[in-house]
Amino acid sequence: MNRNSIAQTSALLVAFIAAGTIATAFAQRPGHNPMTLMDRDKNGSVSLKELRDFRSEITDEIFARWDVDGSGELEQEELMSAVREILAKQAKKDDP
Repeated sequence: MNRNSIAQTSALLVAFIAAGTIATAFAQRPGHNPMTLMDRDKNGSVSLKELRDFRSEITDEIFARWDVDGSGELEQEELMSAVREILAKQAKKDDP
């Protein structure tokens, strides 16, 4: 993975988190990479439990839709897709 894709992922995750209910969690931990904080077991992907620690409203059905390969974990590509979906929905809500 190159630095550009890491930076892009981090920016998307920051936007995802800021749009959700846990923005204060990152405000209290300046300088931390959101992926690092979400991937608590440090295996390079985010499980449903890890994601729910940050966004408790994520349902099994939503997670399954995002988990395209059915691994039970969101790898970077799957997480980026999920973030884009959430941001698109948030943008529609914010439109006058």
